[in-house]
Amino acid sequence: MFFKIWFRNKKSSEAKILSWKFGDKAATIDGENISATFSFGTDITKLKADVKISPKATIDPDPSTPTNYTNPVNFTVTPEDGGTRNKYIVSVKIAKNNEAKILEFGFMKQYNSKLSKDIKANINGDKIKIDLSAEKINLRKLKAQFKLSKNAKLKIADKLQTSNQSENNFISDLTYTVVAEDGTEKKYTITVNTIIEESYDVKNDGATMPIWVEGKTDKRTVLIFVHGGPGGNAHVTNYTKKFSKALEDNNLVCYWDQRGTIMSKGGDDPSKLTIAKNVEDLETVVDSINKFYPNYKIFLLGESWGGMLVPSYLIKGYNQKNISGWIQVVGAHNIPLSRKLSVEMIERIGNEEIKNNNEVLWWKKKITEVKGIDLSKVDDKARIKKLYDAGGDCEKV
Repeated sequence: MFFKIWFRNKKSSEAKILSWKFGDKAATIDGENISATFSFGTDITKLKADVKISPKATIDPDPSTPTNYTNPVNFTVTPEDGGTRNKYIVSVKIAKNNEAKILEFGFMKQYNSKLSKDIKANINGDKIKIDLSAEKINLRKLKAQFKLSKNAKLKIADKLQTSNQSENNFISDLTYTVVAEDGTEKKYTITVNTIIEESYDVKNDGATMPIWVEGKTDKRTVLIFVHGGPGGNAHVTNYTKKFSKALEDNNLVCYWDQRGTIMSKGGDDPSKLTIAKNVEDLETVVDSINKFYPNYKIFLLGESWGGMLVPSYLIKGYNQKNISGWIQVVGAHNIPLSRKLSVEMIERIGNEEIKNNNEVLWWKKKITEVKGIDLSKVDDKARIKKLYDAGGDCEKV
């Protein structure tokens, strides 16, 4: 006797998505939600997926065909037995941009009326430089045009910047912060150079004293010219440019007419024409330079009488912290020492001339003459005039 036995396999009722990949990027499966995140700039409008589902189940629509995932896409998995279907939602996101760059920077004539043309900056890493020397423009009120990484923002401190609208003072270096879409930050230093020609007055205790500031901003240095006298002036020095032109080629030079001098007004009360009052005036000048040219290095150049005024300023209080250096030009900060050195110089040069058999008798007479001057009597005008005359004679010879 023979029997026929048929085995009929039961069809599967499983309808699951087991894995989902976009190329090498595996998506996350959380119940019926499937998600993936791509880097900023990825085109998600034509993505193909490699999907594994339950054996003999089917999925619709076909994820292996190019699909636009700009919005969530619904997929349905049908089991082999045609029973309960499972629905999945696939969401694809683009990560926020982490790039924080200034791509372009400059000043446009349309938004800065004093410019003769559009000016573009040179961007080198996190340093941005612009030379406006040919424009001789006021740097204190400029509107910058800039282009940033997509979706980034630009700020100075906590103040948000708008291209061609935000007005800033570029007389000193500015620090810009680029904030990327994802919060990443990068700082840039903006340096704008130009040629300065400006003037203003400083006031102190009845005196109105003019200041002229001229030169180049490149080195972020101001040289304050403290003129001689008392009773000299800086105005003529500025006008003639006899020695200051070379200084202006590399720095800003501040020319200040002291109280009671040629271009100053008021403040000529004899009781106020004192070293102490002049020191106060110089303090006012230094404060004004720090205000108008923040973060610039300040050097004091004392000439003749200015060479006495500058050290008087430096030894008062904490004034030294306000400046970076002191330059002495034929200064008179130590008159007894200056006279002693003058005698030594005449004697040294005279002996060299005698050794070379040049004007021997004249030099011997002059050396004897200056060595006989009693330098301890610093107020003896006749003796001091004799020393100065001797020095002048030596220069002529």
